[in-house]
Amino acid sequence: MPKINLKFALISTVVVAAVATLGDWVWAAFLSRHLVVAGVVHGALLCLAMGAVLALPRRRVLLGAGAGMAVGVAAAGLFYVLAPVLGMGAML
Repeated sequence: MPKINLKFALISTVVVAAVATLGDWVWAAFLSRHLVVAGVVHGALLCLAMGAVLALPRRRVLLGAGAGMAVGVAAAGLFYVLAPVLGMGAML
């Protein structure tokens, strides 16, 4: 079983939480209405951060960040495709 680095896990969690919080603050402070492009960028940047920290132990940060960004764009895009039919239930 691989050794779990709790210090790295804690720092990674704080970094992703900070990125998420900053993104939510920017959204609330500067966007007066919901924009699809803002939602896709928000999802892309949040997942980019998650991909980067997940890939960091293997020193594949750029690959992880790129894959994370692709997942974020796909997830946000799928939300906007499903939202007209499912409403906010598409978020689940």
